Amino acid sequence: MKKRGFPGLLFLTLFAFAVVWVSKSEGAVGTAPTVATVTKITKDDMVGMIKPTLEKYLTNHPDPLVRVWSMVLLVNTDKIDEQKVSSIPVLVLQLGNKDENIRQIALNSIRAALTLDDKEWKGIMGTVFRTIAKTTKYPEEGVKKLAIKSLSMLQDLDEESLNSLALLFDLTQDSDPEIRQAALEAINGILSSKEKKSSVGSGGVG
Repeated sequence: MKKRGFPGLLFLTLFAFAVVWVSKSEGAVGTAPTVATVTKITKDDMVGMIKPTLEKYLTNHPDPLVRVWSMVLLVNTDKIDEQKVSSIPVLVLQLGNKDENIRQIALNSIRAALTLDDKEWKGIMGTVFRTIAKTTKYPEEGVKKLAIKSLSMLQDLDEESLNSLALLFDLTQDSDPEIRQAALEAINGILSSKEKKSSVGSGGVG
């Protein structure tokens, strides 16, 4: 019995050692994910990821509104809400959509993503109108004149009017002359309405 007891004891000791070693190994493997911290992607990292796309849109995209807003957002990346940075390239691209409703939603979403007060937003829209005035393909139809007029009336325009004008100016670059004309009339209607309200307000104060 003693002869068979010693190998048995030796085997039992080796077995116990193996169990302890395996347990430690499994514990090490099991705790690896908790020990290794997942690095959070910072806003700067996300901005770095979207910048090349916006730069590409700015230089190569055929739609002028996409190019203009790519430029605006590149200049104002520090003012984009951190939770919405990743959606910016998709939103900008949708500004070139043929569906006016989709363009409106995209522009409203961009406005929501930019953490700007009213004065800052009007400053951005001023940049948009100036760019339109400089780059319009159809100056003979009054697009440039209306863009400049919009610039001069910035303080009288509310956010809804500003958003509508941005999209309407895009339609003034349409290849269809009837669409261009309709857009021009709509722009003129908005500006005329604001002019009347402004003059009535001024008259009331006087």
